[in-house]
Amino acid sequence: VLFYKYYFHRYKLLYLPESVAAILIGMVVGTTMVILHEYLGKGFLEFKPELFFYILLPPIIFKAGFGVEKTLFFANIGSIA
Repeated sequence: VLFYKYYFHRYKLLYLPESVAAILIGMVVGTTMVILHEYLGKGFLEFKPELFFYILLPPIIFKAGFGVEKTLFFANIGSIA
């Protein structure tokens, strides 16, 4: 999706919206993972909590913290702490 977005903005590709490209790429990747699951076994698609807490969650928290307005943060510091 990131590669398509790069090419979309660089070459002004107007025949396929970004949202449609994201859905199609997600369908292709999902189908590929399901097919690989048949050949590689059950552990391939297993979602582990460590993956979420150590890989996926920190960028989400960073983005949320980076986007907070300072005045709102300090106005609610009592409920945060």
